[in-house]
Amino acid sequence: MKINSIDGRSPERVFDACRYTCRHFAEKQMDAIEISGNVFDFPDTRINPYRESVLRDYADQIAEDVDIPIILVGLNRSCATMTEILNSTNIRYFSLSRPLIREPNLINLWQQNPMYVPQCLSCNQCFRPDGNTCIFE
Repeated sequence: MKINSIDGRSPERVFDACRYTCRHFAEKQMDAIEISGNVFDFPDTRINPYRESVLRDYADQIAEDVDIPIILVGLNRSCATMTEILNSTNIRYFSLSRPLIREPNLINLWQQNPMYVPQCLSCNQCFRPDGNTCIFE
């Protein structure tokens, strides 16, 4: 299940509803939950203090609440950051989309060089009605 954890209208209320919903579905034996959301409308760094893996705090709180795998989405861009999150939280999986559209072989590049920086700019120009392709390819 993919669920919104925060948005620009009422961040606290949305997150409270997200936590409640995640607990409910975890009790119903959901296989996993992907934590999504919109932190990009918040210039306040108390709400979004990160430049990558931006939803990690929200996903971590949900991971503490439930006994099923939590998947983190939202600007997952470096092996070092994802490894740190994997080793310091109960988040177990990471989701990527745009970086893989730009570089379908990204996982192989990371295996060769864990410090490799993906080329994706997160410009969102890859999502088009005629198909998802990077405008820089």
